[in-house]
Amino acid sequence: MSLPEEIRLVNDQPRLLCRERNQQAPLPGSATVLIFPKPAVHRNGITSAEPHVHFVHPSVVEDLASAETVCPSGLLRARLRA
Repeated sequence: MSLPEEIRLVNDQPRLLCRERNQQAPLPGSATVLIFPKPAVHRNGITSAEPHVHFVHPSVVEDLASAETVCPSGLLRARLRA
């Protein structure tokens, strides 16, 4: 799959989820993350991506997953109960 195809799929993701969940629109502040291993994205890819799309290098995801301080489990449980 090429990057333009992936961007089209990522652009559509919030609409597809809304349709599946019978929602009118995505929750405010929602983001779609495309994990992209290259250090840069061609200008065409950037201009074709919708505002909710964010390109992230895999190392960023790995850092977040391994950082216990990002969201301590107690804080997460408290936010889910709220």
